[in-house]
Amino acid sequence: MATRIALITDIHYSRTPSALANRKSQRGAALLRRTVDRLNNDIKPDGVAVLGDLIDDPEAPEAEGLLLELRQILERLACTWLAIPGNHDPNVRKFFGIFERHNRLDLNDVRLVPFVDPERPGYNAERDPNGLRRMAQQVEGHAGPRIALQHVPVGEPRRETPYGYTNHEAVFEAMRRSRYSLAVSGHFHRGRPLREADGGGFSTMVVPALCESPFTFALVNVDGEHITSELFHYGDDKDP
Repeated sequence: MATRIALITDIHYSRTPSALANRKSQRGAALLRRTVDRLNNDIKPDGVAVLGDLIDDPEAPEAEGLLLELRQILERLACTWLAIPGNHDPNVRKFFGIFERHNRLDLNDVRLVPFVDPERPGYNAERDPNGLRRMAQQVEGHAGPRIALQHVPVGEPRRETPYGYTNHEAVFEAMRRSRYSLAVSGHFHRGRPLREADGGGFSTMVVPALCESPFTFALVNVDGEHITSELFHYGDDKDP
């Protein structure tokens, strides 16, 4: 039986317009509400992962209230869900004071393992020694597919996306050694399709941002070693 995982990222919710014209931050809650309704009524996934940058400005006075509003929308989901912070969200302590922190999440025979990695210059990230150890620890004894979730795309910065991991070689080695099937990320708003990683052994995917046209979320279908993906768009319609 295939496991269906919906992926949402880069909502960048704000009460005020973003300085970037293509980032429709004020529509964030409406777009998320519409996505939750579509997931509940039509797609019916086994689980949902939100991959960071839920809000646009972590220093805004209303930042906590915006996150609480988004959490209330996500709580309407008819399935299990988790969220991780991105570089536009408040620090880990504040973020996980609002959202539940998961070490892992099992959906049927698929194990999701979320990572929150230190930011590095150029909007990149690094998986520190503790994070690399967690890659093995969180899948120990699990026989089914393993999926790593993180905000920044897994890979070498400026190679396949503008952003990546400063220690991407160590991350790739750990992915292969611990037999992960897939690494899913956000952060790069254009996204990047599901494809095999450099050197093989696992696949990577970058989910496009919900806050920019065509306002996208994704669905990954995992059936044993066979993984496929779909993108769902709202287009340029003005009604969120």
